[in-house]
Amino acid sequence: GADPNSPCPAPTVEICDGIDNDLDGDVDEDWNFYTDENNCGACGAVCPAGTICDAGVCLTPNSPPDIIYNDITPQDPRVGELATCSYSYSDADNDPDFTEIWWLLDGDQFGHGDFTVTIPDGTPTDALLECVITASDGVHYLTPWTSSVMIANTEPFIHFLHLEMHTFSSTELEFVCEWEISDANYDSLGYYIQWVVDGQTVLSEPYNDPGMPIHPTQNSMKNNTDLGLQSGQESDVYCAIADLDDGWASNVYDSSQTITTEWGP
Repeated sequence: GADPNSPCPAPTVEICDGIDNDLDGDVDEDWNFYTDENNCGACGAVCPAGTICDAGVCLTPNSPPDIIYNDITPQDPRVGELATCSYSYSDADNDPDFTEIWWLLDGDQFGHGDFTVTIPDGTPTDALLECVITASDGVHYLTPWTSSVMIANTEPFIHFLHLEMHTFSSTELEFVCEWEISDANYDSLGYYIQWVVDGQTVLSEPYNDPGMPIHPTQNSMKNNTDLGLQSGQESDVYCAIADLDDGWASNVYDSSQTITTEWGP
């Protein structure tokens, strides 16, 4: 039994006082001074209202940041244009902005960390462009906020259209119509080469080009018989690209310079 005359103290219930009350070799082992808001870092150190105990120090808890809006401009970007992702960041603790920006094009990542991207050549019309914003203050990471727009069509471009005339004899003329076209979206193209004499279309040739970055230079050659030119009669001749259609724009038109010819006896 216990000896009341023993010089050794009797064990008691452990309390937070810096003493090993229950004589188990551990001091104040029932309290976590790292997280206990009533004993933060030491016995009896009570954290003020609105604070938490973090690693033994009373701290005001960090507030997550907020994104008010996320927007892409322009709303109808085209190939070669800059698209800009804008957002409004706020943080109650005035923490720095560690927000991450990701760009997706039809679901594939093609940009990270930049507010702007250039729409690459060959991007299809109506491709989905997305800016994904993940707001962060370095502690909290919010649910990503996505803004999206559709890529607008860029009309096919006629780089040049030129007509040359060659005289072989008093009874034979040759005309060469040469042209080059490109389409920024790499769309397939359909169009007509029209031959116009004195304001009247005398021939209309259909062309269909597959989708590609630059459509190769092409030409069409006609002689005076093909165009119904009369010897000794003055005529105005030009060629034209008509109804140039990329599946989106269908009325693109351009004409060459006019050549006036009078030949024969």
